[in-house]
Amino acid sequence: MRILFLIISVLTVLLYVLFSDVKKRPKNHAFPSVKYTGLKHIFFEKIWDARIVSIPIGIIAGLSFYLNYILSGEAKGLGLTSPLIEFVITFVSGSNQMNWGNFFVIGIILGSFLCTYCSEEFSIKGADGESLMFSLFGGGLMGLGSVLAKGCIIGNGLTGAATMSMRSWIGIISIVIGIWIGTYLKLVKPYKN
Repeated sequence: MRILFLIISVLTVLLYVLFSDVKKRPKNHAFPSVKYTGLKHIFFEKIWDARIVSIPIGIIAGLSFYLNYILSGEAKGLGLTSPLIEFVITFVSGSNQMNWGNFFVIGIILGSFLCTYCSEEFSIKGADGESLMFSLFGGGLMGLGSVLAKGCIIGNGLTGAATMSMRSWIGIISIVIGIWIGTYLKLVKPYKN
């Protein structure tokens, strides 16, 4: 009962800090014109406040420990690297046993397609050779990094940080440094010359 009181107290303070300055912030942002109404506008066009979106993401991340324990007997949280590897192994081995990680990967792919299609942003584009090589090289480094760190930004940043895993914090710091280096090489350095 004490832990529940502690959780509610911390949550109350956190929500107050998150939303205390909402009315103080300036509203001078330029937004694109509204093309849709109703649910299509709410889900596929409206720009949501990151603080509001973070609440269901946190709830889902917390529930993932519990739901994964019910489904598999292991209290693992959200992650993408392990489910992606399991997804590939499922199809390479010809197994027909799907687990929650397989459905998570399928949900990300179908959800991304659905959002871009319904917002009329879906298109198949080609890339020039330099962009393609840069993307392949960066993707390879990201894959190598997620295997070495035993997790991606979701597994280390969302799940591992919540459990105060030192490996995850080192992984997060390494990811941030990698993003800074990649951004500098691709976006900042070319415009300085």
